[in-house]
Amino acid sequence: MSKNIRFGGRCDESNRLLQSVLPGFVLTLRDFSLRLVKEGTKLTEDEYLEKCLEDRIGRGVYFNKPRESIRKFFPVFKRRCFAFPVPGDGDVMDKLDSLTFDELSPKFKNVAELFVSYIYSQKPKQLQISKPVNGSMFATLTRKYVDALAKGAVPDVDDAFEMVAKIENGRVKGKCMDLFHSKMREIQLPLSSPLLDEHFNKAKLSALEYMRRNAINDVANVVERDAQMEMDLFWHQLQQKNDADKETYCSDVLSSLKTFNNFQTTLQNREYEVIGGHTKFKQDIGMVLKDA
Repeated sequence: MSKNIRFGGRCDESNRLLQSVLPGFVLTLRDFSLRLVKEGTKLTEDEYLEKCLEDRIGRGVYFNKPRESIRKFFPVFKRRCFAFPVPGDGDVMDKLDSLTFDELSPKFKNVAELFVSYIYSQKPKQLQISKPVNGSMFATLTRKYVDALAKGAVPDVDDAFEMVAKIENGRVKGKCMDLFHSKMREIQLPLSSPLLDEHFNKAKLSALEYMRRNAINDVANVVERDAQMEMDLFWHQLQQKNDADKETYCSDVLSSLKTFNNFQTTLQNREYEVIGGHTKFKQDIGMVLKDA
């Protein structure tokens, strides 16, 4: 095993770091009929496993080496054993493929329920930074290892981790930007600049909070800074659009006012350019503002 996986830049049997990336070791024994007794003392299934993993003097490397490797790479708290008895008598065995679970022997069902309960009670696999491994991350890791083995190479846990982090962070960033744009779509332009600033900052902080919770090993905040740059670019474009929409909106409102149209006509006819025209100008402006 140690020759087929690299971790921490090492590929050797003394690499204890492998314990942190290997799965649990579960031994299931079918049609088990031995009595779990040693020197008059009854053994549990797990104790039986530990006895089986002990070295035997005189049995040689072929016998002892696999047992030593299991003890070395799978700590005792990761080792379990389940001994399944025969599912039933001869009639049951003849119809085993067509029977329901309830029709099997009580002893078999008891072990099966303990086994299933143990498997489903195990916590999800964690990355080195204590992030649970989700489905897409597990698929990436598996593909990386299988491809390496198929090419005769030694899978490197560190390389696989970097690939998982890169792919997962890309997905997290995409989700972050989706959240940001979803929040920004809630507004309707044009808005006053203070209101637009407030909405943008809330949307940005909410999206970045999601990224900080879910990004993997973004030590230099590379992914976060990239997302912030995209948000800021969007923000500048939105500000320009908001200014243009405000100008269009104001023009439409003014164009609909009779007082404004009268003011424009008077202005074009240069009727304010007379003695007392300034007073008339201020009065007409006041009427436009009142109607607006």
